[in-house]
Amino acid sequence: MLQWSDQLYPQEGWVPFLIILIFGLFVFVYQRHPLQMNMLISFWRIDSYIKIYNKEKFIKLNHAVNLFLIFISLVTFSFLADAAFKLAPTAPVIQINFFSSGLFLSGFVIGRYVLLLLIFKILGKSGLLQQTIFKSLGNYGMISLYAFLLFLIYYYNFYESPLYILSLILIVCSYVLSSHFLIYLRILGSNPRQLFYIILYLCAFKIAPWLWLYKLIF
Repeated sequence: MLQWSDQLYPQEGWVPFLIILIFGLFVFVYQRHPLQMNMLISFWRIDSYIKIYNKEKFIKLNHAVNLFLIFISLVTFSFLADAAFKLAPTAPVIQINFFSSGLFLSGFVIGRYVLLLLIFKILGKSGLLQQTIFKSLGNYGMISLYAFLLFLIYYYNFYESPLYILSLILIVCSYVLSSHFLIYLRILGSNPRQLFYIILYLCAFKIAPWLWLYKLIF
């Protein structure tokens, strides 16, 4: 593993630009949807947020709030993925940085979404897919907002501390896993007949792709 201070980006000029862009987009979306954004950033109200806004008008991916959540999630997870690769005891076989992580994650997410959309449309379960994606995006977006703020603290104060960024990665991963477990559990509780589709989704589109990516990168 290389020296941590040589790997991350404490002096990269594009990081402040990205920070300004994200805060600008946040203000833009917040001014247009203040109630929705207020509930979203109140992490203790995330369940209420999902229940209230889990409607056709709000679950569309082209909704301004959802577009912002997609963007902040991709940016945050690209930073965390870049850091995770550089913390790994085994070096990746391909060159990894923030931009390649972002492009890779974007292509992966878009490709998986298109494939899921086609499959669930054939199965007649498009509504179930859209609701699941909305719930997932709400959790991803909320934790990404907080993780991004914590990343700023790291960037300006603890950029030579691997323990800080490692702790942040573990917290985010733990939250994502636990929140998604509850999402699938609630779907199953409301309609046990969805068990087959949940298993199909988890095995084919959640577990298998990441195992394949791990094998490809390492």
